[in-house]
Amino acid sequence: MRQEDIAQDGDQRLPAGLTGNIQTVTGLIDPEMLGVCLTHEHLLIDLSDLLPPPNTATARGFYARPVSAEAAAYCRNYSEFGTAHHRLDSVETAVEELGLFQQYGGQAMVDLTLSGIYRDPVGLQRISRSAGVHVVMGCGFYVAATHPPALSEWSEQQIAAMIVADIIEGAAAEKESRSTGKGVVYRSNTGVRAGVIGEIGCSSPLHDDERKCLRAAARAQRQTGACIFVHPGREETAPLQILDELRSAGADLRRVVLAHLDRTVFNRDTLQEIAETGAYLSYDLFGNYPSGFYPHNPAVHLLNDAGRVADIGWMIERGWTQQILISHDIAQAFRLAKWGGHGYHYILAEIVPLMRMRGISEEEVGQILIGNPRALLTFVAPRDNPA
Repeated sequence: MRQEDIAQDGDQRLPAGLTGNIQTVTGLIDPEMLGVCLTHEHLLIDLSDLLPPPNTATARGFYARPVSAEAAAYCRNYSEFGTAHHRLDSVETAVEELGLFQQYGGQAMVDLTLSGIYRDPVGLQRISRSAGVHVVMGCGFYVAATHPPALSEWSEQQIAAMIVADIIEGAAAEKESRSTGKGVVYRSNTGVRAGVIGEIGCSSPLHDDERKCLRAAARAQRQTGACIFVHPGREETAPLQILDELRSAGADLRRVVLAHLDRTVFNRDTLQEIAETGAYLSYDLFGNYPSGFYPHNPAVHLLNDAGRVADIGWMIERGWTQQILISHDIAQAFRLAKWGGHGYHYILAEIVPLMRMRGISEEEVGQILIGNPRALLTFVAPRDNPA
């Protein structure tokens, strides 16, 4: 993107009605309309750019295989990577999958795909309208490996202005893929507005540009009243480091979600330290990696779903019910019901009954699936003037 294409803070005004409401891809809604909501999902995404070709002949053969039920099962059971199975690119399939979600009482979903992993604002709007499910879209920048090349030259203020523009004006669409090597020809406004900031991507160790994006997200939060979702690095110290960075940048940590804690933090003293900041604790890998093997960090002894529910019960006992969020983080075709996976309805169909069996009350389940998303996604009054 050219320097002159980046909006500045002085060009921006908050739209009437934003504060006190939730912004979906089809417009503002009253928070009471949200209903049962999963707060960390992907309906349209392409992660294949992040999958380098493997170095053996048979693995390379699988890497290039098209989507099939057999290949999907192999991905799930053996943690194999295939490019076709690491993208979700069908509006029609998403609508079908959300039909199952609705059958089990699902009403809303947060899609946290960002432009570096091929966010599709118009596609999300089509899915929401066809399925009759509220969809809230994210904005900002994912991990450094997905950043546009020019981002290292942008200031924190310029990045914040871009985030604010996605919320108050509408998400911009690039009209030429940066993968062509020719750069972006021009950008157009889709008119589809983001409703949350994130998931802001962080690595371990934290990249300098990721730190800048975190600080920009804090600035944009102060100017809009939006919440922030953060994808932490895979080291146990990463969430607290991120919270320190956001705190120093003036973020309201009570409106920050730390994603993927169920693959990151296993020391309960660390969980307590995170909870005491007021941040939301997101256990959002339900249904994934059932064997407990985590290919992105094999040293981790990953929780299974029963372990996740046990941790949630412990967090409730500690008095953190109003900070707990749960989801699946579906971002691969092999996890869809169409290809034999658990689908977006899995938490409602299987995990909620398990929570009840383990002594978690209906009121507590409702707080986690309805009350917490409603409070989080509702825009609050900005602390800084965006103009």
